[in-house]
Amino acid sequence: GGLVRTCLTFSLPFSIWMLIGYFESVPRELDEAATVDGCGPLGALFRVVVPAATPGIVAVGVYSFMTAWGEVLFASVMTNDTTRTLSIGLQSYATQNDVYWNQVMAASLVVSVPVVAGFLLLQRHLVLARFGDLRFEAAHLGLQRLRRLLRLTRQHTRFLHERVVGLLAARQLAGQAV
Repeated sequence: GGLVRTCLTFSLPFSIWMLIGYFESVPRELDEAATVDGCGPLGALFRVVVPAATPGIVAVGVYSFMTAWGEVLFASVMTNDTTRTLSIGLQSYATQNDVYWNQVMAASLVVSVPVVAGFLLLQRHLVLARFGDLRFEAAHLGLQRLRRLLRLTRQHTRFLHERVVGLLAARQLAGQAV
């Protein structure tokens, strides 16, 4: 229990800091669009913002797992022979007089298998975490183009309205003159 709290104490602040940065990169327009579509605040969060931030959440999860998996300092102090972690177990292959290199290499391979398997399973999300900002930037540019198009449409509509009003006024004047 104490080792879990210690790992949380060190990884949680950095994880929160990373997530804040990633959630701030999610465009506010997505949240506003979900609200316009009828989602409440929690619905917008869980249906729109969290799926958009999934790559960042996965990256933070991988970071937290890696720091906890390879933690040696606190595990060497807070565990005993029956509760030691894998990284501390690797140290037992080195004695004062000898290092059992064959056993160390075999155990290192076994210890690294879950980490490699996790990376292979989450690789797609990690790539999205790296290039996700580009996707949001593209969505933001798309919204800017849409706004520009709406502004041009409004200007064109005003121009047409003024033109039609001008033509009607000219016809009325022409009809009165005849």
